[in-house]
Amino acid sequence: MWFTRRYSTSGLLLWAGALYYFAYSYYFYVTGGFNALFLVYIAIVSASLYGLLSLLFNIDPQALKTRFNPRTPTRLISGFLVGYSLLFTLMWVGLTFSTLVAGTQLDEVTHAVIAIDCTVLLPLLVFGGLLLWRRRPWGYVLGGFLLVKMATTGFTLAFTTALGAWWARGIDPFNAFLFVLFALMATGSVALLVPYLRSIGGGRANLTGDRVTPARSSSDSR
Repeated sequence: MWFTRRYSTSGLLLWAGALYYFAYSYYFYVTGGFNALFLVYIAIVSASLYGLLSLLFNIDPQALKTRFNPRTPTRLISGFLVGYSLLFTLMWVGLTFSTLVAGTQLDEVTHAVIAIDCTVLLPLLVFGGLLLWRRRPWGYVLGGFLLVKMATTGFTLAFTTALGAWWARGIDPFNAFLFVLFALMATGSVALLVPYLRSIGGGRANLTGDRVTPARSSSDSR
């Protein structure tokens, strides 16, 4: 938020990723049951979601793309986004079919995760990854905030998985696999996000009118 207030192009992408993370994460608290904080969770999801949409609707993707230098690792990042999307798709589809074959039911948490992952997150990872591979303007927007989302979610899930194993005084093979998967997702996202943001040229973003337009540095205007 501090970077965004100072009109940093990197800050815009970081803030968009943070909003997406809060909207996505607190969705599970909204659908997970009724308690005293139910309305608070709804407010967090609503404010985060519409804050993200407002930001995206007002970003000028073409202007943002011009801030990136030609050496931005777009292909590597797009491969990472699409690869993780396919991996989770195979995992969730396999779990769904195995549950159907066994004639059992998914637990409520797993059912909610698979539902929102397969309808929102995983298609968006593929879509954003393909746009970034082709160096389309919206690919640069989606690539940035999706890396933030994957990093924050990966660290959160790796921590909760490890904490659950510590409480249970043991960990089964599937949860061990999930821990490694989430940890690699988090560290990989950070490792790609750092050079991605560093490839953004100097200058601040101008928030003028109804558009969020990254400003050109003095060298760009020469």
